[in-house]
Amino acid sequence: MFLVVSSHQPLPVRAEEKINPIVIQRPQLSLSNLMEETEKVTDNQIEIIKQQEAELKKKQEEKRKQEEAKRRQEEERKKAETARKRTQSYSPLSSSSYYSISESDAVLLQKLMLSEAGNQGVKGMALVGQVVLNRAKRKHWSIRSVIYEPGQFSVVKNGALSRRVPNGSSKQALNQILRGAYKNFNAYYFIESSSYRGWFKSLSVVEKYNSHIFLR
Repeated sequence: MFLVVSSHQPLPVRAEEKINPIVIQRPQLSLSNLMEETEKVTDNQIEIIKQQEAELKKKQEEKRKQEEAKRRQEEERKKAETARKRTQSYSPLSSSSYYSISESDAVLLQKLMLSEAGNQGVKGMALVGQVVLNRAKRKHWSIRSVIYEPGQFSVVKNGALSRRVPNGSSKQALNQILRGAYKNFNAYYFIESSSYRGWFKSLSVVEKYNSHIFLR
């Protein structure tokens, strides 16, 4: 009688032939190696931060330069606008203009007109300004020399002149003078009506306007 062994039956495996699982052991990092790795990471982070800061500074510098350029352009624009306005206000307004004075004299004359006749209206200021021009022409002086001649205008001594700022009315009065609107107004002095006495009585009255008397 024969014993039949099935080909599908697993063959027994001996104990010494069993396969143990493979265990991969990673090398352990020493404390020094760990610190070195940490320093590498830290150095990289620092480098990245430095690059970011450099880029930020560069952008900020570019922005500052752009703003500075805009500021300078705006200043140049304002200067040009101011120069244009001054040219319109002080230069001869047409070929028939009678006077042409410097910018500084124009400003100073307006200050005097405002100080002496700011409450006298445009014509009152213009007449005061014309008196100054008449004196300058007669003595061959500058407008500044006439205004700052010792003892002539109290507003120079008390400081009122320096505090005045030209305005629309004073510019209008000045422009009337420059056009020669009062070129035949031949007064050389003016005084408050309330102070009309003494030496002034020996002068000829040219015109009375508001509270001023104009004399020659």
